[in-house]
Amino acid sequence: MVLGQGPVVDLGYSQYEGTALSSGVDQYLGMRFAAPPLGNLRFKAPAEPLTATGIQIATEVASFTTLYEIFPPNYFPVSTALFGSPSSATPRSKLPVWVYIQGGGYTQNSNGNYNGSTVVETSGNNIVFVNFNYRVGSWGFLASEKVRKNGNLNAGLLDQDFLLQWVKSHIEQFGGDPNHVVIHGSSAGAGSVALHLTAYGGIDRGLFVGSIGESVFFSAQPKVPELEWQFDRYVNNTGCSDSTDQLECLRALDTEILQAANWTPTIDGHFIQDYPYVLFEKGKFIHVPIIFGNDNDEGTYFVPNATSPADVATFFTDNYPHLTTHDTDAITPFTH
Repeated sequence: MVLGQGPVVDLGYSQYEGTALSSGVDQYLGMRFAAPPLGNLRFKAPAEPLTATGIQIATEVASFTTLYEIFPPNYFPVSTALFGSPSSATPRSKLPVWVYIQGGGYTQNSNGNYNGSTVVETSGNNIVFVNFNYRVGSWGFLASEKVRKNGNLNAGLLDQDFLLQWVKSHIEQFGGDPNHVVIHGSSAGAGSVALHLTAYGGIDRGLFVGSIGESVFFSAQPKVPELEWQFDRYVNNTGCSDSTDQLECLRALDTEILQAANWTPTIDGHFIQDYPYVLFEKGKFIHVPIIFGNDNDEGTYFVPNATSPADVATFFTDNYPHLTTHDTDAITPFTH
């Protein structure tokens, strides 16, 4: 593509050239909202995006084949965003902003390339749509006191939070209103919506004014001490157990080795201060308009091989290890 043919946005640290679609929507794909979480940045909170000279092309996302050379498919520990905004929008348009948080059980990104251009067109070109990738699995949710000391717990949620701060700072360049942002997610994305509502004990930092969650997924969310055994097994399986600095050893490993284990959010006492239902009961959440609903066949995707009550019980105890046989026996009749 010849530079100058598409719309260009200047974000200060980088300029991106997108695509002007015939539908009247400007589309920007694969823009960086944070620095790549590589090397010493692995298992840490996101950092400011790197400065790039010249105009960066944002007309397509990398293919699965290309990404696999760096990151395994469906894991994508990259900090990129996809935007759709009306071609006629200017920094003074003040259009409402829709930020979509994809699901995937916190172990994978269900659709990191979801394109919202049709959504913008359907709105009559009256919204700005944002989709993005965040770290999942061990990259986003590795938990141990070692991580707390020399990294950051719940880095995947911190990616999401960083994106919302990025939107607050830059969305005007796409015609969006930084004071009218609605967050929306499904499955783990909806669980993330709930976690942002209760983040830091429900402190409202003005990052969004409304929220939508479909099929809210709450993982077991154990406390850090309850996950030390999993961390120990993880470093043993990756050959880092004898290292004097186990976290640095993990940072140096290939991604193919690290993808074997799945991790989900933990109560860190900071971003997640308690179980979400406890925080909601105590009123420690951001009081904005909220819509909660359900996706069709949400559970089917995650339990493809559950063909008997025993399979269902195994699924629940894998996710909620403190459930007793009495608990699973009570749940099973509602899963048919």
